[in-house]
Amino acid sequence: MKSPPKWRRKVLKGLAVVLIIAGMVFLLLPFYPAIRYYLFPQRISPQAQALVMMANTPEPEPESSATPTSPSENPPPSPPEIPEGPMIVIPKISLEARIVPDLSWDNLMAGVGHDPLSAYPGEDGTCVLYGHRFLNWVDPSSGYFYLLDKLEPGDLIVILWEGKVYRYIAKESKVIEPTDHSIYEKREVPTLVLVTCTPLWTDKYRLVVFAELESQISQLVK
Repeated sequence: MKSPPKWRRKVLKGLAVVLIIAGMVFLLLPFYPAIRYYLFPQRISPQAQALVMMANTPEPEPESSATPTSPSENPPPSPPEIPEGPMIVIPKISLEARIVPDLSWDNLMAGVGHDPLSAYPGEDGTCVLYGHRFLNWVDPSSGYFYLLDKLEPGDLIVILWEGKVYRYIAKESKVIEPTDHSIYEKREVPTLVLVTCTPLWTDKYRLVVFAELESQISQLVK
């Protein structure tokens, strides 16, 4: 039997290499956020870092009107530039995302959804936010809560909402059934609940992180 021409063998080898590379990309893409988390840690933007700095800085006590001020004193530093809200920032997993007003498909593709049946950030009650973990090949970046399982008690969660910065601290995480609505129950302190699907690539269960409000910066953010 006559062997194929040399040029044809080269073409077939080239196609084989392309298919192998494409297959590897196809297999590794779903794990890209985890690979990046461990091997190439990302930093949040300077604007999100400004929010974290505000959340970590206690609000100054109001000065007494009787305290004289010297005209030679240096003027207070101008506030850092921060993004427009509402948004959520989780430094540990390099997450910064818009908070969208409901749980519609289009909105959850654009950010983390606030359940309108729950309290608003900072309010006395339970604020529930939903986010995709890994959606599809079209836009893997919409998996805002892909790394939610990395959060541990003590981790910081910052919320910018209606011109105020809220500092929440993660307390616990657990896996629940999709029909479990106990996450909406009012707790002793204002609580933030982050919800996503688990295990990865399925919606069999819900991974839930509970965080408690520790402080708020009430100064209006421009």
